[in-house]
Amino acid sequence: MSLTQIIFLDAFVFLVSYITVRIVKIYAKKYGWVAKPRQDRWHKEETALHGGVGFIPWIIIGILFTLLLENYLAQLDSSQISIIRVIASGATILFIAGLVDDFHPLHPRVKFLIQLVPVFAFIYFTDIFEFTPIPLFNYFIAGIWIVGIVNAVNLLDNMDGLSSGIVLISSFTLIFISVITYPYISPSLLIASILASGLLGFLIHNYPPASIFMGDSGSLPLGFIIAILSFPNSLNSNFYDISSNGFWMGFDALMVSILILTVPILDTTFVTVSRLYRSVKISQGGRDHTSHMLVQKGFSEKVSINILFFINVVGGLLATLSITNPNFILQYFICYMALVALFGLYLGLSSRTC
Repeated sequence: MSLTQIIFLDAFVFLVSYITVRIVKIYAKKYGWVAKPRQDRWHKEETALHGGVGFIPWIIIGILFTLLLENYLAQLDSSQISIIRVIASGATILFIAGLVDDFHPLHPRVKFLIQLVPVFAFIYFTDIFEFTPIPLFNYFIAGIWIVGIVNAVNLLDNMDGLSSGIVLISSFTLIFISVITYPYISPSLLIASILASGLLGFLIHNYPPASIFMGDSGSLPLGFIIAILSFPNSLNSNFYDISSNGFWMGFDALMVSILILTVPILDTTFVTVSRLYRSVKISQGGRDHTSHMLVQKGFSEKVSINILFFINVVGGLLATLSITNPNFILQYFICYMALVALFGLYLGLSSRTC
């Protein structure tokens, strides 16, 4: 697949996503599909819902389109093709489940069981990265990562433009890493560029002040796609071929994954610890996320999300440095995670919980 074809495909996904989100916004206002201000939510005005309907299908269609390119498929191995199919089918399952949940809220256990379906598909149909010599442990790590990131992206959708912006930054990180590590167009670059294009078409409407929210129909499939793209597998083996020897040979690769998605992991950890400490259900909504704590500190909403954007950008840059300078992965990771932990501790100790 040529660069010109990729640019055309990405432009198409961006344009139709942007237009379709506008259409969804019009019909959402017409039929009353709006989020009204609530005490446990952040927005102060009625905002259109179901933005995921406007851009997720086009991302999935774009990914499926790559499976129709015989010349491009001939360059891939069977494992890479299987992962692309799992990404498309898993995103479709979570899009439908998220849309149902947006109209008729599902029990958290039901949502969790649905999330396990694409996870099992990924484990069954693809080659799992060998973090350790113990296959079951490797499967466990893959499952925890995917389910964790899916829910982290979902939880991060708590302020205008935050979740979509963070996933967009992570997508650009993956694109950049692919460009500097692959001599030709890699499958990770192709899928990440399609994801970024669709997201950009939505973020224009979602950046504060947002005129539409993505809902679970957007956040769940987004979390799944970025979880697979950032997790060590044959699609991105070019920039995860950095492992040392020994029992823990694969965990340097996992450090890179964590750096790429620093903010979703930080926010989920922050909220989980905070709610467990206060004996509050983790699954319920609330104004106790890192973004909300920053606003409590006196920052505006835009500045707050830009601070979190900056943290994720720095994480992405360190992930890139870790790949180009693999001997310093552990040092980069420990130093940055220590700073991120101090940032979370600062927010937790100095802010009043809403």
